[in-house]
Amino acid sequence: MYIFLIPLIIAIVLSVFLLPYIIREGDRVLADQII
Repeated sequence: MYIFLIPLIIAIVLSVFLLPYIIREGDRVLADQII
């Protein structure tokens, strides 16, 4: 049962670490489009 939870936990941890990077990249792209 716990085997199915491991990829889910890994995905959540990765998303938490990657979200700030993705948001920063998105803001940079939006800023480039505005400028």
